[in-house]
Amino acid sequence: MRLPAPISMFFLFVMLFTGGCRTVNLDSSGQTQAAYNYGEFVMVMHQTTGPLASATEQAFKDLDLFMVGKDVGDYSAVLQARTRKDKRVTVEIEEVNSRETMLRIKVGLRGDLKLSRALYERIERGGGGGSGGAAGGLQSNHNGYSSGWGQPLSGELPR
Repeated sequence: MRLPAPISMFFLFVMLFTGGCRTVNLDSSGQTQAAYNYGEFVMVMHQTTGPLASATEQAFKDLDLFMVGKDVGDYSAVLQARTRKDKRVTVEIEEVNSRETMLRIKVGLRGDLKLSRALYERIERGGGGGSGGAAGGLQSNHNGYSSGWGQPLSGELPR
């Protein structure tokens, strides 16, 4: 069964112009990664909502973005800004637990990885909380084994 041409073209258009999911290396070793899903930059941070919201405000100023909205609660926040080219920038902050907070950055309709990454780096520096990687907050110790949730391993594991 063949699909009519307009329907086939529609599906082709959707596949070409909607991004997929991929990881973005945040360091040269590839140990720390963020997810980039359909134009949204997603990262787990080891900081609470308040400091991350303050760092986001400062990052907006540093990157010459005009803040247009701010809704900060105890465990979540949404901050919105506009670029000089009038693209909407939305940063959503949501505490997952007492040690981790999900940070989501979306620029425009289709996303902008370069600006999202620059914004993330400024937020990370300003918030004082490091990232834990895209794989559920896992970090690696010196021998490459996962220490799970950022806790150091006690003793060596067999190779």
